[in-house]
Parts: sequence; C-alpha cells; structure tokens
Amino acid sequence: MFDELTYAPGDPVCREDDAAHGVYVVAEGEVEVDFGGVYDRAVLTRGAVLGGHDLFFEARTSSVTAVTPVRLYYLGHYRYKTFLYAFPDVMMLMLADLVSRWEQLEEVLGAAALTGARRILRSRSGGDIAS
Repeated sequence: MFDELTYAPGDPVCREDDAAHGVYVVAEGEVEVDFGGVYDRAVLTRGAVLGGHDLFFEARTSSVTAVTPVRLYYLGHYRYKTFLYAFPDVMMLMLADLVSRWEQLEEVLGAAALTGARRILRSRSGGDIAS
C-alpha cells in the first residue's frame, strides 16, 4: 500500500505550498520540519507522520528536509482518505489537533491576524470555513 522513498542528508522532501498528493511516514532517519516560522522547527524520527493536514489544503503546510539518510513510506491521498473513512477516530484526533493549533496561533498572533488568515484559507480551499 505504501511506496518507499529515500533521501540523503540535506535533500528537501517537500516545500511549503508545493502541491500535496499524499502523506509520509518516517521509517528510518531524521527529518527537520519548518512550519514557516509559525512554530519552532522540529526534528522528527521513526513513526512520525508528515503532511496529515495537507489533505485539506491540497498544498504542503510545512517544509521538510532530511537531516540524516532517510527512508519514508508514502501514501497517496486517495488511500489516506480511505483509511480515515475506515477509522473515524483518527479523523477526530486530527480535528482536535487542528483546533489546538488554531488556539495556539490565536494566543501568539491575536484574533485580528487570524481574521485575515481565515480569508486566505477560504480562497485556498475554494469554499467557506467556520468563523
């Protein structure tokens, strides 16, 4: 079900705003995730899921770079959606994570900055989001 991909240290896995077509799971090695300055950079290792929220935007929401030699498993969005339909509890965990991240942003940036972000999200998604 998964495709296997490998990257050398310093290789970009994906960049923020690139088209997104699936999720990655770290099988071996370390990757650095840059959230565009919104959150502190993070180094993730075996078992980490990358790009789980990108499904909703069809674009990468972070940049990922290999720190060490990395082996990733890749799962296309169609199969990922099928998985989420089969296990709705995972979708609820993702929703809870998104809400807590939104609250963190609101604390840091203030509500006025997030009003502009909502307009951007509406235009990216082509639809309406909850205010």
